[in-house]
Amino acid sequence: MKNTKHTRNLLTVTSIICLSLGGVKADEASSKDSLSNEVLVLTGVDKNTEEAVYLSVVARTNANYSPDEERALITYLNEKKIFQWRDAAKSFATILSDSFTEQELKDLVAFFSSKTGQKWIATQQEVGKKTNATLHKLVENKKDEILEAVNAYSDAK
Repeated sequence: MKNTKHTRNLLTVTSIICLSLGGVKADEASSKDSLSNEVLVLTGVDKNTEEAVYLSVVARTNANYSPDEERALITYLNEKKIFQWRDAAKSFATILSDSFTEQELKDLVAFFSSKTGQKWIATQQEVGKKTNATLHKLVENKKDEILEAVNAYSDAK
């Protein structure tokens, strides 16, 4: 009888520990999801995704819109609410949660909340344009050499 009572107590304690550990994982996941969402908001992904989706689709139409026409079209599409941030938010947060530890997410939140992090966010579009333009020039200067190497590789096959 004593062994049975002891066994029940042990099972009860084991169950409580297992449930507690499960709760820690759930709390950790919840915390990571929350931190991931905070990173997305701090970096402006929540505000810029809709426009990026529309610009991507518009670019595939091969239509030659002036900057003003493109802006008007994006505004029109935003008003129609065909694609909204909430359509991507959970997937994006999951990607971040899967890619970073909780501490790394906290570090990202701290960085993007800092003055330097805010400057990083504010300058990314301009920095991106400059780096793309620089890369384009570098590739253009090496284009013939790259094409020769590609042709030599293809000929060798």
